[in-house]
Amino acid sequence: GSYMTSSILHKMFNQEDNGQKLECVITHDTWDEPDITLIPVIVYFSPVQKQVHTFYQIDLNSDYEVILRFSANPQPSALMWSYGPNFKEMVNNIQIPMNRKKIATKLITHNNGNYTAILRLAEITNEDIETHYKLHVANELGAAEYSVKLSKAQIPI
Repeated sequence: GSYMTSSILHKMFNQEDNGQKLECVITHDTWDEPDITLIPVIVYFSPVQKQVHTFYQIDLNSDYEVILRFSANPQPSALMWSYGPNFKEMVNNIQIPMNRKKIATKLITHNNGNYTAILRLAEITNEDIETHYKLHVANELGAAEYSVKLSKAQIPI
């Protein structure tokens, strides 16, 4: 005859589990080797909020890349940089991707819901240092904003 067995796994997955694989192993006395099945884990989550990030030791008149890493699954449906005199008054928007002489942006897609957003500023001025920047990220599950400050100061110890 034949038999059928089923198992139920109860587990709360975290965003870090996204892209991992569950391994189902079936053994039986009559088999020479176990039957192994790998099942991909897909975890859906909104963009993960982070604290304000300050980039230090920025030299005037140099080019600088603000590099922000974030996670979201499904992929972002809305993505835009903005900037202004403070975090409440973000009066200017920057599309992604954009490639202009003063400002350039791009998005790099990695595995498992991980992304890198890059904001490149050419010939940094004091006005650039005093400006506040924010990356807006949203998917169908939620949204997050990543706030960025620039500083000429040394990294605090």
